[in-house]
Amino acid sequence: MSILSNLAKKAQAEQTFLELVALFAKDKKVVTKDDVHMFPERGVVDFEMLLFTYIDGKLRMLGYCPECAAEVPSKPIRKLADIASNLDRFVPDKHECLVP
Repeated sequence: MSILSNLAKKAQAEQTFLELVALFAKDKKVVTKDDVHMFPERGVVDFEMLLFTYIDGKLRMLGYCPECAAEVPSKPIRKLADIASNLDRFVPDKHECLVP
């Protein structure tokens, strides 16, 4: 992986963390760097054993496609209830095996 790619992934992980902080702050909950584990090489943040990332300007959970089991991002997470919905039934965003 190139240095620029590594820097971009690290920046993606940092932005993911900031978006998580903002999301939980809406509900008056505090998330600190002690609460998360960052994976800068993947651009991903682990919070409460859930993986999050920031793609196309949106916070998303990572989960598994119900059809092919590939790790894919969810639809955008806009509120805490979206996390609960994805835990109940993960809904991937755009994914090639789900296209009719």
